[in-house]
Amino acid sequence: MEVSLGPHLIPVGPPYFSQFRDKLHKPEAIEAIPVTKIPIIATSAMDISNSTVIGNIQSIVNLLKQGGIRDPTVIDDPDMPDILEYVVLFHSDLGRGEHL
Repeated sequence: MEVSLGPHLIPVGPPYFSQFRDKLHKPEAIEAIPVTKIPIIATSAMDISNSTVIGNIQSIVNLLKQGGIRDPTVIDDPDMPDILEYVVLFHSDLGRGEHL
């Protein structure tokens, strides 16, 4: 994916930027992270109170469960994805991080 802000900034920005039009070029990748296609799984709604610590934990356990990831010490499923070498990201407000 290539992104170039220059052609968009020059016409709408202050006239000062027009002097840099000839100096624009595509950015050079220094330490590029390889692009990997990953599946996206839509999740179901949950009736969980996220205003409590236990509610936050329940919502994360539920999201992982919906994604097919469970506790390997409880479930012996060879088809379950092994996420030990990965980081699982969750997006939420600051309160969620505080509760977790």
